[in-house]
Amino acid sequence: AKIELANVLEHVCLIFFFLGCPLVSFKEEMIKEITSLDQADREVICGTLFHTVNWFREVCMFLIKE
Repeated sequence: AKIELANVLEHVCLIFFFLGCPLVSFKEEMIKEITSLDQADREVICGTLFHTVNWFREVCMFLIKE
């Protein structure tokens, strides 16, 4: 029972750790103006969105596996 409680507390600490990390990205206005941006800027925005979603997916998968 103590081991299970320790595992639960460890998971809760991990969740708070990940939720407490700030996520730095671009301004939301850039998404609204994406059609007026050049190709390089659109690629940066799309790449940033892809990696952001992937990071959240990895965090969720890590927490589910534990």
